[in-house]
Parts: sequence; structure tokens; C-alpha cells
Amino acid sequence: MLEWFSAAVASANATKDIAASLLTLRDEEVIRSRVFDLTGSLMDIQQQMMTAQLEQMELIKRISELEADLVKAKSQTDTRERYERHKFESGNFAYSLKPEHAKDVPEHYLCSNCFEKGETVTLQRSGGIGWTGLKCPRCNGQVPLVSTARYKKTSSYQLGG
Repeated sequence: MLEWFSAAVASANATKDIAASLLTLRDEEVIRSRVFDLTGSLMDIQQQMMTAQLEQMELIKRISELEADLVKAKSQTDTRERYERHKFESGNFAYSLKPEHAKDVPEHYLCSNCFEKGETVTLQRSGGIGWTGLKCPRCNGQVPLVSTARYKKTSSYQLGG
């Protein structure tokens, strides 16, 4: 990654040596040759600096991405700390706000499946014939609000008799 730096230093040293030799030379052909070498060294330095600048831009971009990931992770951690698992009578689970965080917030439950994946999805009331519960709009998970065993009908009616 820092190869450009050592190449830039070598080019800078060569440029310095060429410039120093120009001061001692008096022959025009030799001067032209040394100026050509000097120009080449300066172009090498410029190329190395451009490479360094591109690497720096890539590193800045990566740092920005990592900082965004860190902010997201911190936010998820803060959210996770505000909720606790709640067990319904049916034996199913969802997440609810801890009592100390529930002030001035309507009672609600978060889907445990989505919550454990880092998403906060509020369960919605749902129901059907003989069933009442909460349903996740994202993963379609369902949480019965009462045990389904309570609603099993037993009949004393018998056929054939």
C-alpha cells in the first residue's frame, strides 16, 4: 500500500541530484539531457502522488462506510437495550418496551424473529375464525394472544345412535 511512498521518495532524491548537477554543468547538450531527466523524475513524482491520492480517497470512503456501520450498530444496541422478551399466555414470545422506557409510548410488541435479525417491526392485531393474535407485516409470523388449547371444542354429540 505504501509502495508509492518509497517510489516517490526515490524520484524526489533523483530530482534533487539532477538539479544539483545542473548547477555545475555548463555544456548545453548535457544541460538539455539533465533537464529531460529532471522532467521525467518530476512526472514520476506526480504519478506517485496521484496514486497516493487515489489510495487516500479509497481509505476515506472505507472509513466513512465503517463509521456508518458503527452508528447503525450503536442504534441497534440502544434499541435492543430498551426492549425485553415478553411471553404470552399462548407460550409465544415478542419484544416489549421495558417499563422504564414505556412512559408516554403506546403499548406495542415487536416481532421476535425480525428483532433478532436487527429489525424493529411492530406486530399488528390480526384475527380469524377462532383465532385472535398479532401478526408481523414483514415475515408474516403470528403470535396468538391466548392459548389455542382453550378454544378446542369437545362435543358430546355422537353419530349413529
